[in-house]
Amino acid sequence: MIQSIPNEVIDWLSFEFFDKSESGKTEIWSIIHKDSREELGEIIWNPQWRQYWAVFVDAGMTKGCLESCAQFLGKLMEAHKAK
Repeated sequence: MIQSIPNEVIDWLSFEFFDKSESGKTEIWSIIHKDSREELGEIIWNPQWRQYWAVFVDAGMTKGCLESCAQFLGKLMEAHKAK
């Protein structure tokens, strides 16, 4: 399956392509701790806000982790707008 941008590790987080949405128009990404491989959340498309957002599964985030998520979300939005 073709993804819009490559998987990426930023600091302690690994952003890994999971699947296309049901419509096939957007992507679903897993947010995984790079050492423990624990899934911390996912990135999905929010149709009301017309942007990707991160949804965390019972995970605490530091300022650095949130900045890593914001950096990856920015790249994903750039790729989405370029379509």
